[in-house]
Amino acid sequence: PRLAIPSPAAMNLLLPRLLCLLVALAACAASPPPPAATAPSVGVAQADAPQLPVGRSPTRGRHDALVTAVLFGDLTSPDTARAALALAHARLEFGDNLRVVWKHRPGGDPDGCARTAAQVAEAVRAEREAEGFWRFVDAALESGEACEVDALVALAGRVGASAERVRASLEDDAYAEAVAADVDLGNRLDVTSAPALFINGARVGGSTERLRAAVEQSLAAARAVTPATNAYARAVAAAFARV
Repeated sequence: PRLAIPSPAAMNLLLPRLLCLLVALAACAASPPPPAATAPSVGVAQADAPQLPVGRSPTRGRHDALVTAVLFGDLTSPDTARAALALAHARLEFGDNLRVVWKHRPGGDPDGCARTAAQVAEAVRAEREAEGFWRFVDAALESGEACEVDALVALAGRVGASAERVRASLEDDAYAEAVAADVDLGNRLDVTSAPALFINGARVGGSTERLRAAVEQSLAAARAVTPATNAYARAVAAAFARV
């Protein structure tokens, strides 16, 4: 077939349109690329609150999570095990918006098994860091084994710590002060037994449903003030002001 050649009149109509198209293409090529999409702000890293500091306590979750749950726990307490399980389910639901902080609140005799278990947990953390600590906590709360030094040391060995080092730390009371610091903080907050749970500074008790509701309320309140400096400290201050 023959190639159809536009008439001079049609060319007069097409040329201006082609020229505009070429100018537009050149402008697009010269323009800078659009800015990359950024994630929505979730606030800055949360510093400690004076009334309820995270400090050097072991945590699970992001340091800039909008909601912080502080659990004062006893590694020999079935009630603490249930509270820890409820928090684990909450972390699955709320993801990066929730972090969990552990504080020791062993019950019973100051020289009893609960205090020994807390010191073993700290010895494991010194050797295996936070991951090892949480593995020991999970195993201790789940095991229900006899609360004896040998059993606790053996459990530390099963989560990757050196049983010899752990036993030596107990003989030296190397981590007694760290446990006592948590207990002292709990006493100042009227925590007389474990478990005791604080959600952004507000004390929460009861069922898993109440925990979930408290996290949702704290998350909504935190989102209302972010981005803001030290969101956790502000939330804790507000909670204690209500008390």
